[in-house]
Amino acid sequence: MAIDVHTRKVVATWQLGCGEAGPRGLAYDAADRLLLVACTTRLVALDARTGAVRGEVATGEGNDNIDFFAPERLAYVASGKAATLMRVRVEPDGEAERR
Repeated sequence: MAIDVHTRKVVATWQLGCGEAGPRGLAYDAADRLLLVACTTRLVALDARTGAVRGEVATGEGNDNIDFFAPERLAYVASGKAATLMRVRVEPDGEAERR
């Protein structure tokens, strides 16, 4: 959801398709205004202004954490069930590719 910080009201909501478990983690790319969302089995890159999906990539089963290292445009997604740490390159337009 998007919240207007001045009025403290919800101004938009977006469906991510993460399922019942919901999002497992969020990271923000401030330079390109991308919201990176870790669903349970994939990473989704959203346009933070409109909520439009810009890219997504499958990750390991059981995502439970995400972080973004902006200088190298790398998202790190930790997946407990798969026992993996996935590196995902996120382009400025939101396209995502596993590394």
